[in-house]
Amino acid sequence: MKLSNTSLESITRSSNVLQQGNLKNDLTAVLSNKKNTQRSIFMGEAKAIISVNALIRMVDVGIMPKT
Repeated sequence: MKLSNTSLESITRSSNVLQQGNLKNDLTAVLSNKKNTQRSIFMGEAKAIISVNALIRMVDVGIMPKT
């Protein structure tokens, strides 16, 4: 079976479009992953700050002994 130049060109074009689409999807995944990581780090920091404040309050109130 012999392929004509036009069908080879269209196959190449389709392949390029698919590759560009995959690259775009990969980039989107990386960016959203980065955003999620930053969000979870921020949430972790916020929880740590809240728990430290809670401990300080407990010591002030007298629930936790000062050591």
